[in-house]
Amino acid sequence: MSWLVSDSLGATSGLGSRYFTVANAADAQPPAPLHRRQAASLDTAPLSDADVTVQRDAGARRRLRASDAGERELPIAPTERLELALNTASKGCEGAWAGYLVKAGVLTDLPVGASLDPAGTFYWQPGPGFAGQFPLVFVRTDCQGIEQRLPVFVTIQTRVR
Repeated sequence: MSWLVSDSLGATSGLGSRYFTVANAADAQPPAPLHRRQAASLDTAPLSDADVTVQRDAGARRRLRASDAGERELPIAPTERLELALNTASKGCEGAWAGYLVKAGVLTDLPVGASLDPAGTFYWQPGPGFAGQFPLVFVRTDCQGIEQRLPVFVTIQTRVR
């Protein structure tokens, strides 16, 4: 959750933010510890051809195109809200998505405040202290257990050009 204030002249400033988890089900359990899997273990997984759409703050949705290497790059401003929809055009079983932050060649938990639902929608609004590049990899496992990878490099730019 974050707070923004605007004055009568249209100047806007952030007041702060907090992260919290809501677990309101009787059987709610904390997530299982992430097994420290090497990112290289995904190198043989084919690149996903999922159509990725991005929505930033309250802006319009747009397609996030992949480079020739199959990677997607997304620069954002500090505290900008981000929503990525990882859409597959497959018929029948849709499979499930998982997401990771790659640190020193190891798959780790997504950044603080980020979430990904199994259907493939990623949400994140980085807090005020976040800056730099965040190499993310999303992995789709289909109904036959076959994995596909979808790398996205989010760069939080501290200066607007």
